[in-house]
Amino acid sequence: MAGPVWTSDPARGSTRGARELYYALSTKIPQQMEGKLLQKALTAGTAVILKEAKANVGRGGNFPRSITGTLKKAIYAKRGRKSDATQEVRFISIRRGNRAAKSGRDAWYGRLVEYGHRTAKKGSRLMRESNAKTKAGFDRYERKRAAGTIKGLRTSTGRADPHPFMRPAWESKKVEAQQRVMRGIEEQLEKAIKGARW
Repeated sequence: MAGPVWTSDPARGSTRGARELYYALSTKIPQQMEGKLLQKALTAGTAVILKEAKANVGRGGNFPRSITGTLKKAIYAKRGRKSDATQEVRFISIRRGNRAAKSGRDAWYGRLVEYGHRTAKKGSRLMRESNAKTKAGFDRYERKRAAGTIKGLRTSTGRADPHPFMRPAWESKKVEAQQRVMRGIEEQLEKAIKGARW
């Protein structure tokens, strides 16, 4: 399979084929510049999916509702920790934790919304385990349950349906995102090669 071929006008200082592209990358563009070049291209592609994920929150249908707007504000993109000299990674995630809470963007429940979760009903084992933090407390709860002094005892757990918003964003925009990344790489290469001395 043939590699990508750039057909831009050589008079503008751009490349025409794989050989020139390889030469430019291996000799004219410093390694640290390659990382910045790729991150700019990845940022352009990620922005498409990021925008769609935020739009899905509160869209209606099977998508999650947007009551406070926290979940929508908590969706963000950043450079991945696995980025190094051999690869560049960018990911989309949801802010959570103390730092996010200070800015009002702590959407710790985002994963539960995306994938669904179990819900505890009164008297269920899940609730007993969460309420009884010690063995003595658990035994006391069991004695009351056996004596029938706990009202409204039910032993089943429910299930909250998933309302995905990240996965649909990826599925619907991944082709456009890939095109944006490739276009971004071309644009950045054009600028870098135009400024390089041959």
